Amino acid sequence: MMTFKKLCLLGAALLALGLSTTGCNQTIDRQLMLRAESERLFKTFADSTSYKKVSINSIQGDGYVYVKQLNDIKPKAGDRMPLQTDRVVIQFRQYFLSDWVTHKDKAVPFRDNYEIPNPQSKPLMREIPGLAIVLQQMVVGQEVAVAIPWQLSGGNDLIISPFAALYSVVKLKGIE
Repeated sequence: MMTFKKLCLLGAALLALGLSTTGCNQTIDRQLMLRAESERLFKTFADSTSYKKVSINSIQGDGYVYVKQLNDIKPKAGDRMPLQTDRVVIQFRQYFLSDWVTHKDKAVPFRDNYEIPNPQSKPLMREIPGLAIVLQQMVVGQEVAVAIPWQLSGGNDLIISPFAALYSVVKLKGIE
């Protein structure tokens, strides 16, 4: 037979369990909301005549990004473009897509190395997948803007949350 004290302890344990699972559901809902918003914003680029859909078959699958040319330098037949095994020198500004769509030129980048005159080279394969797709189709001197879906944004690092889509302005300075 249960004593009053045991019954109270059992009730308190059940109440604590109920409250703890409620918090988990709220976290999941916020993540799902971020994912849905990122997907909605990314799809707005599909209707733009300024952006073209770009993809590349790779180990990461057949994802795509939307790219807008920002200068007159374009690839010509025979031009060297980076391979996944190359090192690249790039200048970039990275924004969360939600900030860029909302604020455009007033958006504040969360990563920016445009002020560094001679940025360090880094392996192309260490770039976020969406940026690697674009870089492999660029020539030195070319500058583009790119909308990157959350699936190719490299989320889960210390800065980029798991379902955040990105907007980047990138200039290829060199290939090593």
